[in-house]
Amino acid sequence: MATDTAVSVDPYIPLQNSGSKPYMEELASGRIHFMHLPSGRSTQPNERMLLVNLVNLFATSLPSMPRAHIIRTLFSRDTQCLVIIGRGYVLRAGLAYHILPHRGFAELVFIAAREEDRAKGYATFLLRHLRARLRVQTKINVILAYADNSARGWFGRQGFSEVTLPRKQWAGYICDYDGARLVQAQVHAFGEEAYWRDVRGEVLTTQGMSRCKLPFMAEEEQWVVQQQHDAVRSVMWQRSPAVGHTYGGLTFQPGEVKDPETVPGLAGRGLDLQKYAAGQPSRVQRLRRLLTLLVDTMKADAASEPFLHPVDVNMAPGYTDLIAEPMDLGTLQANVASGAYDPSGRGVQAFLGDASRIFDNCREYNGARSPYTKKAERLRAKLDKGLQKWMHIVREVVQ
Repeated sequence: MATDTAVSVDPYIPLQNSGSKPYMEELASGRIHFMHLPSGRSTQPNERMLLVNLVNLFATSLPSMPRAHIIRTLFSRDTQCLVIIGRGYVLRAGLAYHILPHRGFAELVFIAAREEDRAKGYATFLLRHLRARLRVQTKINVILAYADNSARGWFGRQGFSEVTLPRKQWAGYICDYDGARLVQAQVHAFGEEAYWRDVRGEVLTTQGMSRCKLPFMAEEEQWVVQQQHDAVRSVMWQRSPAVGHTYGGLTFQPGEVKDPETVPGLAGRGLDLQKYAAGQPSRVQRLRRLLTLLVDTMKADAASEPFLHPVDVNMAPGYTDLIAEPMDLGTLQANVASGAYDPSGRGVQAFLGDASRIFDNCREYNGARSPYTKKAERLRAKLDKGLQKWMHIVREVVQ
C-alpha cells in the first residue's frame, strides 16, 4: 500500500498539546494521524478501505460479536467513526458512534485498538475526542454504551456508571447485547475535568456571577474557542461599521442604568438588558456541581475500580456480618443526583461521612496491609486534595 495517500486530519484535534501521553508525541511527530469518517456510505476509496479495516479490527477485538452485525453497523449512513492510522495507512485504533439528537444522547457502538497498541491510550484518546466533538458540535451531554465484562473497569475509569437516563428515552433506539451492561457517561460543559490531570485552566463566569476555578483540557478548549473568536471577529469587522470607532464618554448619575438604545454605538441594535442579564446559579446547583465533580474525580482514578459498585457478598464471605453500613462510589453519586446532600437535606458533612465510610469499610474488612486498602487510601487522599482546592465553594454554599 502506497504511503502517499491523502490524509484528512480532523480540525478539532490540535497537534500541539500538553502532557506526556505517548499518542500526543506520535501525533506531533507525524507517526500517527487522526481521521473522522462522517458516514458508512462514503464513496471515498481511502475511507471505504478504512471501514473494511475497522470491520476486521472490531471482529478481532470482539470475537463474540457477529461479523455481519459489525458490517451492517459500520456501513450504515447513521454511523460515524473516529480512527487513528499509522504510517502506511495502517489502522491502529477506531471508534464507532451514533448521534441521536431527537433522543438527547449519543451511542458509543464499538471502540477498540490493536493488541500491540492497547497500552498507548489510543482508546482513551478517541473517547476524549468524541466528548470534545459532542460538546462543540451538538447539545448532547450523555453518552450510552454497552460494556462487556472484560471492559467494565476501563469504562468505569472513563467516567461511565449506572444509567440515569429514563428508559423510555433510549429503549428501542440502541442495540441490546448479551453479556454486556448498559452504562452512561456525561459530556461535561467545562471539558474533561474529571479525567485529565496535570493541565489546569480557569473558568471565569459572566459579569455579575461568582468566580469559580475548575480544571479542564486547556489546550484543546482554548484552541477551539480561539478559532470561534477569530471567526466572529472577522465577521464583525466586515459587517459592523461601529467596530474600531471610538465614541465620547457618557454622563450619568450614580446608580443610573442607561437604556442601550440611548448609548451611541448601541442604538438600533436591539439590545435588551433583561435578555442579556446573567442569572446567579442557586446554592443547590453549585453544591451538586461540586460534589459531582469530587465523585467523578475519584472514579476517574485507576484505584477506584473495586469501589465503583456495591460489594458482591457472594464474593466476600461474612461481609454483611462485619460491615453494618456498606457504601460505594455508585451509590454516593446517586445520592448526590437525588439531592440527599443538599443544604436542606443531610448536608455536606453527610457526603464526607459516606465517602469516608467507603475507605473505612475497606480497611475494616481487608486489613491495613491489603492492596485494596492502599487503593482506598489513595482515593481518600484525592478527595482531601479536591476539598482543599474547592473549599471556598463549600463555604459559600453551606453558609
